[in-house]
Amino acid sequence: MKRSGIIRKIDNLGRIVIPMEIRKLLAINVGDEMEFAINENNEVVLKRINIEYNLEDFADKICESIYNVLGVTTYVVSKEKVLAVTGEEPTELELSIECKKAVTNLNYTSFNGGKTIDITNSNNYYAEIIMPIKKDNLSVGAIIICSKTENFDISHLRYLRLAVNVLEIIING
Repeated sequence: MKRSGIIRKIDNLGRIVIPMEIRKLLAINVGDEMEFAINENNEVVLKRINIEYNLEDFADKICESIYNVLGVTTYVVSKEKVLAVTGEEPTELELSIECKKAVTNLNYTSFNGGKTIDITNSNNYYAEIIMPIKKDNLSVGAIIICSKTENFDISHLRYLRLAVNVLEIIING
């Protein structure tokens, strides 16, 4: 264990301030969730809970399940990148600017009739449904289903809502 030499006192409410230098070094931001643990030496360990990793744990299975039921290309994305895709191989993992905006929207977004957005700057679909995944009323990612054909069935939305609800239960605890 590396020692920082920084010492903080516990206040009368039991709080400890994590020094700015350590927050910057570990990219800990306001609102990040921290987990307390005690190791084998009875030392308190703080661990940041990373939502993206929680999503990654389930992204492949969710994608595969939705693809098996609906038969359309399915993505699970964080706010920045593609975590999993089933139905085709992504040529790029970083989301397009348009897709990042749609993912942070707290309501589902649909595009139909060939007027869609690029997911990764290299996709061309006829229709898309983007369903945000929320944690504490903030979007942390989305499930996206899309089709290159004109017979895209908007009733897929009910299955997508079910998948998102399952993921939200998992990440919200």
